[in-house]
Amino acid sequence: MCHGTAVALLPSSQDHKRAYDGDTGPNTGGMGAIAPVPWVSAADLEHVKKNVIIPVLQGMQKEGAPFTGTLYVGLMWTANGPKVLEFNVRFGDPETEALMPLLGGDVAALLLDAANGKIPNAIETRAGSAAAIVIAAQGYPDQPETGVPVEGLDDIPGDSVAVFHGGTRTEGNKTLSTSGRILAVSAWGDDLARALEGAYAAVSRVKIPGSFLRSDIGRRHAGAHKERTKS
Repeated sequence: MCHGTAVALLPSSQDHKRAYDGDTGPNTGGMGAIAPVPWVSAADLEHVKKNVIIPVLQGMQKEGAPFTGTLYVGLMWTANGPKVLEFNVRFGDPETEALMPLLGGDVAALLLDAANGKIPNAIETRAGSAAAIVIAAQGYPDQPETGVPVEGLDDIPGDSVAVFHGGTRTEGNKTLSTSGRILAVSAWGDDLARALEGAYAAVSRVKIPGSFLRSDIGRRHAGAHKERTKS
């Protein structure tokens, strides 16, 4: 969250772009995300803030176009540290669906304050981890099938679970798919393993003929909170 050169960091998150398990298949808009990233430390985030975010904001201010809003920094972690892949001036998807369960307080108030230049020293967050699992339509990402019934939403427990509708519409009392990424189902837990357990338990209750999802979102990091994965 930025205003001028003032910055308050949100938790880190990691998207999973490839369509199928094992990071195989075509690139997509995102098949799921975890937050925070277990191997990204507070020192790592401060490094990104100091060496990436603040210089960009200073440059925009110098050019007469100071920035206010959400600056999404897409990074690839290399042997030489983080390298920038992209910037977006919005929340990422499905990273946002993993971030929201971790934010404390009133998110709308946070955004309004940022718009008015009131950037907090730190953004209130809750302990633990969150995971978001995307349910995609048959044929995604090339030619996704649409108009497919979405069932089982009423069977998802409400505690620590949220369903984000990415591509649905209602027709009478039915919910139908409208795009390639239909739903993102998010869950919060005391740690990543519990968050993933809750998210996958919830998506198992959703019935969308022909749909698919990745079964390995965050799996290589669950339980590996202290050791950086070098892959």
